[in-house]
Amino acid sequence: MSEWQIGLRLLTAEQLTDPAVTQRITAGKLQPDDALIDVKTGNVLLFPGWADRAHTHYIAYEQTPPRAQHHKVLFPYWDQKADYAAYRYKNIT
Repeated sequence: MSEWQIGLRLLTAEQLTDPAVTQRITAGKLQPDDALIDVKTGNVLLFPGWADRAHTHYIAYEQTPPRAQHHKVLFPYWDQKADYAAYRYKNIT
């Protein structure tokens, strides 16, 4: 994976969706290193890729206490009422 150059700072979902940091994209344009963010809940999922050709499931990295998880997720998220949007970091390296 590439690296989001944010150092060790902890950023909120609101900060991660700032147009100076990321640009919102459509789900059809999701690529590895993009993120799915629900600003209402503050949940952020890193997107390394689709899990199937139909794009109904994807692989996600998610920090869920007590540890980070790498798991297959139903698109856009298990809770279909969640309000996730796709974002691309502007300064990816």
